[in-house]
Amino acid sequence: MSNNSNDKAPGVFIREQDWNRPSNKKQSLGSPSSAGPFPAFPGPAGPPGPTGPTGPTGPTGPNGSPGTPGSPGTPGPTGPTGPTGPTGPTGPNGTPGTPGSPGPTGPTGPTGTPGNDGTPGSPGTPGSPGPTGPTGPTGTPGNDGTPGSPGTPGSPGDPGPTGPTGPTGPPGASSFSSTLYTTNLLSSGGVEDFSLALGLLYNLVAISSDYPMWIRVYGDPASRAADTRTVPGGIPPLSGTAFYAEVVTVTTEETIEFAPLPTVYAPGGTTYLRVVNTGAEPQTLQLSFTTVENIPSPPV
Repeated sequence: MSNNSNDKAPGVFIREQDWNRPSNKKQSLGSPSSAGPFPAFPGPAGPPGPTGPTGPTGPTGPNGSPGTPGSPGTPGPTGPTGPTGPTGPTGPNGTPGTPGSPGPTGPTGPTGTPGNDGTPGSPGTPGSPGPTGPTGPTGTPGNDGTPGSPGTPGSPGDPGPTGPTGPTGPPGASSFSSTLYTTNLLSSGGVEDFSLALGLLYNLVAISSDYPMWIRVYGDPASRAADTRTVPGGIPPLSGTAFYAEVVTVTTEETIEFAPLPTVYAPGGTTYLRVVNTGAEPQTLQLSFTTVENIPSPPV
């Protein structure tokens, strides 16, 4: 064994001062049977022993502190464009931008084909009446219109003042007259025409009879001939034909009084009459005419 400190056995460290210093104590560095003035040194290490069985895995240790982030790597080259994906839903309308300034007016384009007429608009509000124009010339009179309905009668006016009294007229005269007439024998339904001088203008007051009969009064023979009725009633001759009155008695000794009194005008003073026996038996009829003459009579 060398005394050089560099040749010490592995795992043993001896200080040089301890090596040269005498010691009264035994140094037991080797086998217990070793003796001598020098300490014993271990021999060279033997070959490693066989590997023992693997022990159980210990518990996982706590996570270590995060490391310092590394520097970003250099971007790689741009890859090819992928296929276009489906169109996404339309997003909400954005806020309208501020209107731009109007551009200059462009040149007028050619006139287009007229479009279809639009729907007529609602009538506008009538304008204020214009000033009255001058009066035009008078037009040709139009045809007469249909007469209007009669108006409502107005209220009676106040009575006017009483006029002066006129002069007294000449004295008049009126007298009641009674004229009798007897017919021939008439069968039931028999007719007789006759005439009486009763005056030019008179009022017929009453007619009396002694048997049922139908009596008619005319102002002229033509009016009597125009009345062709065969029974009482029906349609009498038209007005203006000098038909004045008719009576029908149904009992004996009967008097018919008129109200108002018929006015009879008989030119020449002759009144024309017709009587019919309406009784059931043949009979000679007796009649009486009460009249009052109007004076003066109209001229003939």
